[in-house]
Amino acid sequence: MPTVTMKVSVEEEEIILRRMKINGETNKSAHIKRIYFDGGGTDDSLATRDLVRRIDGLADSSFEVRSLLGQLVDLQAAPIGLTLAAATLLLVFPSVQAPVQAKISKYIDMHGVEALLKGGAK
Repeated sequence: MPTVTMKVSVEEEEIILRRMKINGETNKSAHIKRIYFDGGGTDDSLATRDLVRRIDGLADSSFEVRSLLGQLVDLQAAPIGLTLAAATLLLVFPSVQAPVQAKISKYIDMHGVEALLKGGAK
């Protein structure tokens, strides 16, 4: 029997493994052959095939949504940290002595910090 080599991304492999788990299968090769070459299995019912196709689509879209949410959380982490640092600086700045304020003002524009917190600077 000839051998076919397939390369898949990490996301595609996770989808395949999830589908295998749902179907109670442990052999990747047999699973891929059954799904992609045998027409989805031995059940000839069109309604069952359509249902399986829709469930697979929902599972795949759920995976994509989770992945996108994870990326959004990663993207939001840096601006949140910057906002917290700016807010802390703005709160503490008036309470420090004038020489310390002068030293801070030499390197940081407090009007810029205020603008950042008000959403004027990105």
